[in-house]
Amino acid sequence: MPGPNLPDTGASASSSGTSSSQFDFDAMSQFFKRAMGFHGIPQGRLTKFKGTAQSASVEFHNRRQGERESLADFSRSLIRLYNKMETTAPTQEEAKALEKLRNRSLRDQFSAGAREEWVRRELRRISLATKDDGFEEMRKEAIYLFQDGGTHQVTKVREVTADKYLFLRQKLVLP
Repeated sequence: MPGPNLPDTGASASSSGTSSSQFDFDAMSQFFKRAMGFHGIPQGRLTKFKGTAQSASVEFHNRRQGERESLADFSRSLIRLYNKMETTAPTQEEAKALEKLRNRSLRDQFSAGAREEWVRRELRRISLATKDDGFEEMRKEAIYLFQDGGTHQVTKVREVTADKYLFLRQKLVLP
């Protein structure tokens, strides 16, 4: 006799020649699919839940720069995913915690998710150089650095004096 929450499979020692503790796995599978909310979804088409905080977090932390995706597009995508994480947070406390971690999380994922190793290295360097500034400042500097030819070319070495550096920083901050 099956338990109170298990489907009756009709398997018994007398009718099938097996013990009553052996279950019909198809019936068990159907039971768990219904219990977990997958009833009616075609076999092999189970997809992750959309709109939950956990799926948003997984999507953000697994995001990598695409083959033909620019750093600007990649960073905008990360910002959208982080906003999704904040809006789907189950409690106000979690939303506030995510807000406090916003700059650091975006910086880390932007640096770690770049397509090429040398770009990741440069992004980490920029992240350390602009540590006290927000993610937007890091993003502006990275986009400026890689604007000449995208991330598929080696960047040009430029001589920068202190005056020129301050001028460039002010130029990037002010539109």
